[in-house]
Formats: sequence, C-alpha cells, structure tokens
Amino acid sequence: VVARHLFEVPANTTLTILGGKFVAGRKKAQELWRAHKNNEELAGYSTAHQEIYGNAVYVNGGTFNMYGGGLIGNKTSERGGAIFNSSGNFTLNGGVIANNNATLYAGAIYSKNGNCTINGGTVENNISGGSGGAFYQSSSPIALHGGVIQNNTAGTDKYGGGMYLDDTTLTMDGGTIANNTSSSSGGGLYLGGTSALLMSGGCIIGNKTSKNYGGGVYATGADVSVEIT
Repeated sequence: VVARHLFEVPANTTLTILGGKFVAGRKKAQELWRAHKNNEELAGYSTAHQEIYGNAVYVNGGTFNMYGGGLIGNKTSERGGAIFNSSGNFTLNGGVIANNNATLYAGAIYSKNGNCTINGGTVENNISGGSGGAFYQSSSPIALHGGVIQNNTAGTDKYGGGMYLDDTTLTMDGGTIANNTSSSSGGGLYLGGTSALLMSGGCIIGNKTSKNYGGGVYATGADVSVEIT
C-alpha cells in the first residue's frame, strides 16, 4: 500500500528538507515516509506528486522545516496543493514552493490550527480552484519575516490571490507579496472572520482583482483589524 502523502509528519516528529535533488513519486512514498518517521534530515527536491487525495507534505501535529529544495507541481483534489498543516508547525526558511494546484482551497499551503512562519524562500505560480491562491490560513497565526509570495491565483469569483486569512493574525515585518490575482476581492490578502494584519515592514505590491475590491488588501467584517506602522 502506498502512503497517500509523500511525507506525513505526526506529533512529536520533525521533517527537515535542506535541499539537493530527489524525485519521489508513488513508488518511493513508503520509503520516504519511513525515513522521516525517524526524524531524519532529507536533502531533496519533490516534484510532481499527483496522489489525488493527498498532498506532498501532511503536517499532522508535527514540525516541518524547509531550508531549500522545492515542492513543485503537486496536485490535490482537496486543500493544500503542496502542504496541509493540521495543528503542527511549518517554517519556510528557503527553497521554492511552486506550480502546485488545489481544487478546493490553497494552491500551495493550507493550515488550520497550525502555525506558519515564513523567513525566506519563494512561493509562486500556485493555483487554487477556491480561495487562497497560495495560502489559506485558519484559526492560527502566520508570520512573514522574509521571502516572496508572488504570481499566485485564486479561483473564479474567489478571494485572496496571495493569502486568505480566516480568524488569523498575520504579523508582517518583512517579505514581499506581489503580483497575485483574485477574480473577486483581495488580490494580495483577504481578511475575514476575526483576522488581523499587523504590518511594520515588507511590501505588498502589484496585486490585482478583476471584479470587486482590494487589489492589495481586502478586510471585511466588524471584527477584522488592520494596523500599519
């Protein structure tokens, strides 16, 4: 039986991708899954994992650190074309997450009740059939200290080309959110529920929406807040 994800990271385990190159398709899924269960550091490059109900990396309460390499061309019929973070911790320090696709939400990274920290790297050219061209972050904080989120696209009549935030605080003191597209509202960022944007640095530029409001940032609801210092 082949594991449904390339990597699954359960509680009390850590997956670290440093860089290098490996091509890990369905035949290698079990082998790689056993490796990371032992908290090994993997130097690799995951490309074109197309398990229809899976993601390249499923963070199931564990910790995933990415320093290099890439998650490229992954597809899912669900949420998070490259990464699904459920109650875990994901940190992107370098590498590339690109050309991933999700039918529902989050072309690249879907995170619910899981923390995300972006210190570097590039998240680009991801597509979601729903909201969140690159990120869909729900009920847990996300911090953007560096890196680039660019050229991502949310689905038809959907929201948040770069990021869709639901009951989430985004702390942004660095990094760039650029040239992302939403056909509805929030080309760069969409804030809903009780979300907050705390921005003291970085850049939100060149994002667009083709129909409604907020080419850069769209914040909706009485409990949403935006603070730029």
